[in-house]
Amino acid sequence: MSFLFHRYRPAWILACLLVVFGCGLAQGRTITVERDGTGEYIILQEALNAAADGDTILIGPGEYTEMYKVQYPGYPWEVDVVGDIKVGDLTIIGSGPEQTFIGSATQNIDYSHYTPNCLIMLEGVYLEVLGVTLRNGFDGLFGGGAEVHINNCHFIDNDRSSTFDNVGGGVISNCQFSTQYLGGNRHIGFYSGGSGVTIDNCFFESPVDFGVLVNGADDIVVQGCDFSGIDVGVQVSAGGGCRISSSNFDCLKYAVTVTPVAARCEILDCELSGGWAAAAVANAVFQATQSVFIGGIFTTLYFENSLATVMSDCHIFKGPASNSVWCLQSADYGFIQHELRNNFWDTDDPAVIESLILDVHDDPNIHAEVLFEPFAGGPVGKENASWGNLKAMWR
Repeated sequence: MSFLFHRYRPAWILACLLVVFGCGLAQGRTITVERDGTGEYIILQEALNAAADGDTILIGPGEYTEMYKVQYPGYPWEVDVVGDIKVGDLTIIGSGPEQTFIGSATQNIDYSHYTPNCLIMLEGVYLEVLGVTLRNGFDGLFGGGAEVHINNCHFIDNDRSSTFDNVGGGVISNCQFSTQYLGGNRHIGFYSGGSGVTIDNCFFESPVDFGVLVNGADDIVVQGCDFSGIDVGVQVSAGGGCRISSSNFDCLKYAVTVTPVAARCEILDCELSGGWAAAAVANAVFQATQSVFIGGIFTTLYFENSLATVMSDCHIFKGPASNSVWCLQSADYGFIQHELRNNFWDTDDPAVIESLILDVHDDPNIHAEVLFEPFAGGPVGKENASWGNLKAMWR
């Protein structure tokens, strides 16, 4: 029985097939995998062994759990893999994440040996995965060098839901990420450069270290996503660049962290809450507009030896901490001014706002000054940048 007429195929797959076959990305043949024996193969790895560049593998309902030993370059041991992708251009389409499961049926991750794994493309140029659940792996999905298109997938109980090394662009959309694996590292990780991936309309939950980790990759866009119960929602580091828009964060530690060296993060139209702080920035560039920042037990915004931060049209709410902004700037990094004027601080009293900001005016050894100006009241003349004439800011 062909894939298109299998009784279990939901209608969305037909649309995916029209996209795949109509856009010219996959020019090869179609390989079918069916647990009931109606396809060309029953076992996923056998289909992957038969695939050539440009092929599409259509996977029927069922649990695909068969493990194969693979020894990757630099590994002194073999690791278990359900799907070892041997070509550089491949499309994989399941029957929907509620029906097609790839990975061990139980969770038994050997963190020290990076095993077992669900789908691995060690080095490629194009990888598309649609409508599957990847579960119980050290790596749920690994893509090396490839342009990635991941849609309508669930990542469940993996240590690292997905890892992309030197990513070649693409879109990750309409996916759900969760895990009960204690000590889980991340849901999406970008490493070793690469650029141009959009993460759209995805849901991240459970206490992993990072929801999205951008380590050296540039032009990563996170939009329309929700982060809940994660230690750090998004971390940008090692020269990476990320733009976050229309997303909500309710995180255990930080909603967003931007860490050395020379990382960049821009936030637009988001709500960010963290148990420790909403955002932490160290030796990096941070910009925010039209967003809400809700503080935690340490502060709301934490700046350590960071470059000048610019925020406007934002709401900055103090949490249980005694301050809303905490600056630590060593003399070695030079004096810095953070532009936080034209924001709302939950008060129009300049003295109260000043008390919420820990900077050079509280400790001369903090070589950072925060410029502020709340929406309410409004400044007088050009004195809004002058701390020496604070009272002149208000009528």
